[in-house]
Amino acid sequence: MVNTLGDSSAVANMVNNLCINVVQENINGHYVPLCEKLNCFYEDPFHKYKATFMHDYFSTPWKIASFIAAISLLLLTLIQAACSVISLF
Repeated sequence: MVNTLGDSSAVANMVNNLCINVVQENINGHYVPLCEKLNCFYEDPFHKYKATFMHDYFSTPWKIASFIAAISLLLLTLIQAACSVISLF
């Protein structure tokens, strides 16, 4: 592409502003509620945190295995502590 606008930021602004104030008149009536549901789903913080959690902690098999090992060790430690407290009585 040949840039005759001066710098690359002017081209980026032009491309980013191409669809502003464009109205599409042939929208199917079933499309609008679907878009609203998708926007609500996207804006829900629970789904954002879930996606971040899955991306950070479960992206590879090694991360999954280490997470399961850490949780199981924590549970075993809690069971051992509970058994120690129960044996005192």
